[in-house]
Amino acid sequence: MRQCTIITGPIHSGKTTWLKQMIEDSVERGNTVGGIVAEAVYDEGGNKAGFDALDITSGRREPLVREEKEGSSVKGQRVGRFILLETGLHRASSMVLRGAGLMSGVPEEESKPSDILCLDEVGPLEMAGKGFYPVLLRLLGEYEGRLILIAREGVYERLFRLVVGAGWEVEKVVPQEFPF
Repeated sequence: MRQCTIITGPIHSGKTTWLKQMIEDSVERGNTVGGIVAEAVYDEGGNKAGFDALDITSGRREPLVREEKEGSSVKGQRVGRFILLETGLHRASSMVLRGAGLMSGVPEEESKPSDILCLDEVGPLEMAGKGFYPVLLRLLGEYEGRLILIAREGVYERLFRLVVGAGWEVEKVVPQEFPF
């Protein structure tokens, strides 16, 4: 049975920090790791301005989420005070699919699936069928490696049912239980 780890907890509970440590440990053990990590971006005043998607394989960053500014014409999906950028979602989705070996039209050496694939994060938007939801469904249907998902505690139960329903075995990780 395919294995999925869901790292869950409230905002600022260390989910992404735990994921980064897991990635480092996995690479040291000789595993290939792909997908994305969402890294916070701050403005000059130290306030959170959004998130970038960090491609785990290449190290490339892509603006993914930005604070919605009055009068802005940025295209994307609204998430609270933020906008999930249309171009950022498209490019980050490609990063995830490439890491899973599911990206068509790329050279063979770039389309090998990673042993471990990370998607940071699955939230209310995805549980409403938006954002990364189409990518998540494709991963659940076609990816054969170990899947690591980051999810806020408010969506964990729905995500758990979706993943188990797709035939995966799920391990739940709460970062406070695993201090580094």
